[in-house]
Amino acid sequence: MNKNKKEDKDNTNQNELINKFLDVNNQVKKIIAKISVYEIHNHIINLEDKINSNKKLLESFEDEYISIMSIKKSLLNNIKEISINDYKYYKLLRKNIRELYILLSIYTNELDIYEEIFFSELTNSNSDIKHINIRKLTNHIKNINNKNPKLLKQKMPQVVRVLPMYITKDKYFSYIKRTILKNFTSSSKDYCKELISMYKSYFAGYFYTDYGMKFDKYFYFIEELKISKLKSIDSDKLEKKHETMIQMFKEIYDLSEIIRLMGIITNKLIILTLVDIQISEENILDVQLENSKKDSNIKKNNKEIDKLYKELNVANKELELIMEDIKDNHDISRQMRVTEKIVSYFQDKTLVSIRMIENGEDVVQTEYLKILTGNFVDYMRRCMKGMDKREKKIRMKRLLSMIGIPFETVEEFISYLEYSINRCNDNQDRLKYLSNVYNVLDH
Repeated sequence: MNKNKKEDKDNTNQNELINKFLDVNNQVKKIIAKISVYEIHNHIINLEDKINSNKKLLESFEDEYISIMSIKKSLLNNIKEISINDYKYYKLLRKNIRELYILLSIYTNELDIYEEIFFSELTNSNSDIKHINIRKLTNHIKNINNKNPKLLKQKMPQVVRVLPMYITKDKYFSYIKRTILKNFTSSSKDYCKELISMYKSYFAGYFYTDYGMKFDKYFYFIEELKISKLKSIDSDKLEKKHETMIQMFKEIYDLSEIIRLMGIITNKLIILTLVDIQISEENILDVQLENSKKDSNIKKNNKEIDKLYKELNVANKELELIMEDIKDNHDISRQMRVTEKIVSYFQDKTLVSIRMIENGEDVVQTEYLKILTGNFVDYMRRCMKGMDKREKKIRMKRLLSMIGIPFETVEEFISYLEYSINRCNDNQDRLKYLSNVYNVLDH
């Protein structure tokens, strides 16, 4: 009898906790939605400013300008009539915006690669680095690891980026395979497919959707660099090319910011399709774009946003405490997945994040991940056939620095570093790479 009473009491307590969870969870979602409404308001003002200040640049890409203005119009037209039925529409819109954003980031990446190939000598440091040696550097790394191993892990990919690439292709591909398999075996199948696709684009962007078709001015300049021979270009022409490249970096940044803002607005609109909140009741989406009201509107909105963030922090802490005491429950898990999806869109500021497509239910099979990774390695091998030695090594080290930490231990990392630097035949180059590593570790 006493046992039954205890069970009834436990069940009552659990039911109370579940009801409390549902209330607080809904509160969290509604606070996020309210913040999103104010942020949409601010982002629309900023978007309008950026489009106006870059109108001449945008108009130089006729088709892309029409596309961007069409997206902007579609974002603003039905902003007060959002419902759950709009979810798929805004997801598709986000996909299109994201593809444009990634295309521009690929142009940036390709320009960056050719800047390193052609123009690194223009920016080499002439500082006195004769006091640096490999033994001091490895001791410095060990000291960092003893004091702050987490910091060293964060720095490892950056160090790989500034080192020369001397390992064999087989060793390199083993690093790639091992790192992908280690880092993503518990991820979803769709996430892994998207991840490998992104790695392919950043290793060699010219196979990406619309590469060379949209914003083609950057494509033609990159192609011109690709067929250029460094030794045949005199220093004056090289300097002019570098100036053109710097201007293109700035242009792409400005275009990317416009597209990024449209993507963030879309993220916020997706949130509003997922949360039951009446937008019109907030009465703040009548965006005032007159110069006299822009700053005051943003200032007013930011005050409200600050208040709401404080409420969100309190609600999140309360939710965490409730979750500690709730037993496994299917309905709670389902509710949490929805909230996590909302939070993902809320936190996504770069559009490159692909955690959105994680569903937690379709975990990738190891064999399938091996096949994906194997296909990726085959893709890199094919791409490398058309590259000269220097370009190949630069692309290889950039990808290795991108995929995470390819080393199992600090000792393996140090061994890789020592091998990379000791293979340098030129003493000045060796000192330069040592200096580069120090700069990464200490800044």
